[in-house]
Amino acid sequence: MNEQVNATHRAILNRMFRPIPDDYDHLAREEARRDAAYERTRRAHPDPRDPDHPDELEEA
Repeated sequence: MNEQVNATHRAILNRMFRPIPDDYDHLAREEARRDAAYERTRRAHPDPRDPDHPDELEEA
């Protein structure tokens, strides 16, 4: 951090902009759950013609 910023402001900025730990990052955790569920569904229904297949078929 820039040395011109005083210690109090530096401490506040460090608290405000530190990275969010993974165990508190609820959006990333929810995205990981969705990805895992998607992969489980793809493995359970590998045939794209299967109505439970997670990907939509493209119209020809």
